[in-house]
Amino acid sequence: TEAFFRIKARYFKKWSEQKNPFHPEIWVWGAGRKTRQRAKLLEREGLKIQGFIDIVKGKTTQKTTLHFSEIPPPGEMFIVPMVMKYGAQELIRKNLLLRNYKEGKEFIFLA
Repeated sequence: TEAFFRIKARYFKKWSEQKNPFHPEIWVWGAGRKTRQRAKLLEREGLKIQGFIDIVKGKTTQKTTLHFSEIPPPGEMFIVPMVMKYGAQELIRKNLLLRNYKEGKEFIFLA
């Protein structure tokens, strides 16, 4: 699966260049060990991870980790949810849509 994520990271960078208004800056939703490892693949492609969003504030000391309740209004960041846990994508999507984030414009899943 790591080879798959390397390819995905390469294609996501190309997508981000065209669609992410903050390119190369992104925020990754998910701060677990596996997500951080996969996020490094994005950094190797030249994307700049500004920080992580998680259900636990300060989960990692690598970068800033916001609690999901601290996400600013749309237009201030581009979010890339990378959580693989079953059911998490629906919860994250619901949370972001309730905050008026638009999928494909202000966030896109990469899990």
